Amino acid sequence: MNTEPQQDWTKRLEDLETEINGLNSNPQNWLDKISNWFLTLPSTGQIIIGILGLMVALSLLNTVFSLIKLLISLAIFSFIVYFGYNLGKRGKNQP
Repeated sequence: MNTEPQQDWTKRLEDLETEINGLNSNPQNWLDKISNWFLTLPSTGQIIIGILGLMVALSLLNTVFSLIKLLISLAIFSFIVYFGYNLGKRGKNQP
């Protein structure tokens, strides 16, 4: 009676070990799994996943461009402050 639950736990532990070892596989294996999953979807599902993927990609691209724009703005602002400080410092040194 006690051996049956023990065997269930042993089997479950082995399944979990197999699953964890499968997660540590190479990236090409992940790409194959995703590709196979995508190909098993119905055509409407593929279209929806494609549209969602495009939306996520465009959102990430927008974020990258916003960060670049922010860095450029900060650089311009820093130059303005620097040159303004130097002009003010020069004006105080002259009699």
